Amino acid sequence: MIASMMTGKEPVYSWRPSEKYLHFFQAFNVGDRLAIDLVARIIAERGMRFRHYNGGTRRLFAVGSVLRVAQENDVVWGSGINGKTLHRWEGFHRLDLRAVRGPLTAHKLSEMGMEVPDIYGDPGILADRYFPLRPTGTKPYWVVPHLREPAHLYPGQPLLSPKQLPGKFLRKLVQAQRVVSSSLHGLVLAEAYGIPAIPIINRSGEHPFKYQDYYEGTGREFPGFSETVADALRREPPPGIPAGVKDRLMAAFPWDLWEKPRSPAAE
Repeated sequence: MIASMMTGKEPVYSWRPSEKYLHFFQAFNVGDRLAIDLVARIIAERGMRFRHYNGGTRRLFAVGSVLRVAQENDVVWGSGINGKTLHRWEGFHRLDLRAVRGPLTAHKLSEMGMEVPDIYGDPGILADRYFPLRPTGTKPYWVVPHLREPAHLYPGQPLLSPKQLPGKFLRKLVQAQRVVSSSLHGLVLAEAYGIPAIPIINRSGEHPFKYQDYYEGTGREFPGFSETVADALRREPPPGIPAGVKDRLMAAFPWDLWEKPRSPAAE
């Protein structure tokens, strides 16, 4: 079993493998690390840093299927449930919910007696605003595998590994005219930049729940998985993220967890 851990003292939760499994994963997973980097850039627009956090011991859950490890009164802005853990949600804590990834997560939390706002979206859809990059379309396509999938599952394909920091990953991602991905955040981040993205079957044991949750959270039907890269490239990609979804999610950002520096000296 792979353990979860905090990355340093940041108040934003980001999953990382335990020391025991670092040799296997070798690096960050872009979707999980994005939680920290994206929130850091958002609050920087108002002159804030993580050290200005005033949420006490509560953590902010912003990106990823990581709600299983949230604790009492932790704040949720866009995170979701992993379908693999649906059977292990008895006796869960109360959460401060500002937005969740999609209606499947919302329904599960509602069944547990929580009040869930009807504000949906994975914060990764905001990447284009906080990592401003111009799509170039210099590559026909990228294949983005899930971090647990070995490269030999995609022989001869142009692979973009998710095992890297967001900035580096995104600079490569925007080269593509199209993205085929078994990684949820391969799909999310491509769509953030308006790059057509097609989901492919995940062969590492991931549950369809989070993919369906994401698409329905952006007001679209889950398109289902292609079986092969060739099949994916022949398919019509899903329509892009509808207008207004990003703005509504951004409007729900928990600014109350932060405070501005009182003086230049505080910087």
